[in-house]
Amino acid sequence: MKRFCTAFFGASMVLFMPHMADARPQEKAPLPPYQLMLQDVEDVVGKALAENNVAEIVKAHVLSERKHIVYAAHHPVEVELAQLTHDSNKRTWTASMVITDQGKVVTARPLSGRFEEQKMIPVLVERIHHGDIIAPDNIRMIAVSTNKIRHDVVTDAAQLEGKTSRSTIAGGRIIRGNELVNPAVIRKGAAVSMTYNTPTMHISTVGEALEDGGMGDMIRVRNSTSSMVVRAKILSSNEVSASLAPTPSDTALPSQNPTQHSSSGY
Repeated sequence: MKRFCTAFFGASMVLFMPHMADARPQEKAPLPPYQLMLQDVEDVVGKALAENNVAEIVKAHVLSERKHIVYAAHHPVEVELAQLTHDSNKRTWTASMVITDQGKVVTARPLSGRFEEQKMIPVLVERIHHGDIIAPDNIRMIAVSTNKIRHDVVTDAAQLEGKTSRSTIAGGRIIRGNELVNPAVIRKGAAVSMTYNTPTMHISTVGEALEDGGMGDMIRVRNSTSSMVVRAKILSSNEVSASLAPTPSDTALPSQNPTQHSSSGY
């Protein structure tokens, strides 16, 4: 069993500072001004577990205490967390909280609870809509439990920067990769220069974009000469690189001149 001792508050890491009581008119007597809150205990336990290499970030929950004020006094006292142990498989922890006043033990009580591993992930500061470009100052990092982070969740701020959303995304929530798209540089109906290149052949022609797309996206484009619909990668605001294979859902439309063959007839 490992022993871990710390104090909760104060510049010397010994005294805990007061949470001022919010006295109500109907209360017979105000609460003592020096208060140890349940959230304070959970924060310190989580930090202690992280320092014990349980995980980089740990969120602890106290289950043995129900009241949001764990202890209150009229003057500063010393608070220590001792005998902290944990079970990584069950995600549980136990400890002893010892409160002393001028070297004398005032109270000691067992604590127990559960913990969860967390990871910092990027979220939006505020709501964005389709077409809004995400800039670095639109992003903030939050701690999220790892059991909520699926394989498609955005975990790197660089994955957000410069993107826009397919639809509205609220601020502060987990974002999945399929909710993001590159900002459109080619719009549906726009005329584009189509190229097809191999080591032995170069073909160029003009086509019509059949959908919006951003840099690097694959979109459907209709060859203006043959009317064949192909998939093409966007290279710039007016240029795409095409595949000769037609899209699975689109067969070649009747050519305006089926007997005519040219280098641009793909």
